[in-house]
Amino acid sequence: MADYKNADMFLRSFTDDLIPKVYPELKLNEDDRNFTELLPSFGAFDENQKYVFTPEGNKFKEIFKNLSGRELEIKTHNDPAGGGLYKPYDKDGGHLDPNKRTIYIAPTGGGNFPDIIAHEAGHSIDPTIQQNAKYINNAYQARTPSELLNAHLKTTNFKAEVEGQRAAVDLLNRNEIPTGGIRSDPFFKNYPASYIDKGIEETNKYSSSYPIPNQLKPFAQDVYAQDGKIITPFNLKDPSLQVFNFDDRRTKGMLNLGLNQKYQDTIQETLKRARSYIDQKLGS
Repeated sequence: MADYKNADMFLRSFTDDLIPKVYPELKLNEDDRNFTELLPSFGAFDENQKYVFTPEGNKFKEIFKNLSGRELEIKTHNDPAGGGLYKPYDKDGGHLDPNKRTIYIAPTGGGNFPDIIAHEAGHSIDPTIQQNAKYINNAYQARTPSELLNAHLKTTNFKAEVEGQRAAVDLLNRNEIPTGGIRSDPFFKNYPASYIDKGIEETNKYSSSYPIPNQLKPFAQDVYAQDGKIITPFNLKDPSLQVFNFDDRRTKGMLNLGLNQKYQDTIQETLKRARSYIDQKLGS
């Protein structure tokens, strides 16, 4: 292998059709969930971004406090992805706060729905959520695609998201809010399952991407693996970063993965375990 001194030499060693293109960031597309419009409102943000609870929302707060011993606080967030957030490591409103739990929801769009609020509230009283999120990604030690997949999936919040869905239904039931529409919606199970799907997708990407020479790793990344978080996250806005598109090598890599029976067996075992876990926790 040539001993390239910098990213420019590496770039010039390939033909023009391998120059990278700009790819949009992958996002999870949520299903259209019109049933949420039939659920009672828990409140809304006023002009000062303070969440004002409705009577139904105050009842939810009261039941949450009786169950957890903590006040429930709702704040806004500006994440373009919308939805809700809970930050377990925050001293103010996180798992270490002895007085309250703070959840964050999008002020507009699909964030301010009872099922989203209940899901994040469920995270806030999940005693194992920090365990599910604390894994350090040691995927760089993996020697095979199967080892890489198993190592990478330990870094996902799959079990925490399953618990969030389960707890959401429990909290809404305690508030005498019907949950049949929520439980029958494909999104109810597909959302936590997407963490497994994404883990397999990222493993495929990394395992089939072209290996960048070590001396170029601070400067170069295969575009097919750049949106993953398996090894080292890259700042793609860094002007010194060169992103390459090794289409032909990736095609060969994907073919090799498809012919790797042990890896394909690992995927099927992973999917089977995930389905079994979801059905056990959320109902079959």
